[in-house]
Amino acid sequence: KKTSVIVGIFNLKNTKLGIEIGKYILNDNFLKKKIAKQATANLIDFFFKSFNKKKIYAKTRIDNYINLNLNSKLGFVIKDHDGKFYIMELTNVRFYNFYLKKR
Repeated sequence: KKTSVIVGIFNLKNTKLGIEIGKYILNDNFLKKKIAKQATANLIDFFFKSFNKKKIYAKTRIDNYINLNLNSKLGFVIKDHDGKFYIMELTNVRFYNFYLKKR
């Protein structure tokens, strides 16, 4: 859908972990409308197809249950934690087998 309102920010960055995805919904009116899930899935799909990489990471606050749930629905699994954050990993095989088959 088109809107003149900024919904959120979605990005990819190179970190010590590897390529990390970031997502931030900036407007509460767009929460719980599956926009973040679809936008994140599209970015991950673009990333795996365009850069021929095998893994992507997400660093999520331990108390951010909405984001942890979203990441789990996309196929991310928790690999580690550093006290405040879970380090989540998603492989290309898991993404395509786990998420895309559910659509």
